[in-house]
Amino acid sequence: MSAVLAISPRRPDQSGLRHRIERALEEALDTAARLIAFLDDLDGDPDAEDDGTAEPSLAALVTGDAQIRWAGFEGGAA
Repeated sequence: MSAVLAISPRRPDQSGLRHRIERALEEALDTAARLIAFLDDLDGDPDAEDDGTAEPSLAALVTGDAQIRWAGFEGGAA
């Protein structure tokens, strides 16, 4: 039993790996699209709201002709 037989591990089959990854990616993108569509259905139609223009903007800038400062900032130009 003094002879040691080295066994190299087998590499996984690479022939179908790319196909399996592409298929999994397509399934993930399809799932994401279905989830986004579901959330869009839950949100409703923004035009059917009482007043869609009353919603705040993302940046919450002070309204007016020149939006040069943030709401609550009374200093000079930002």
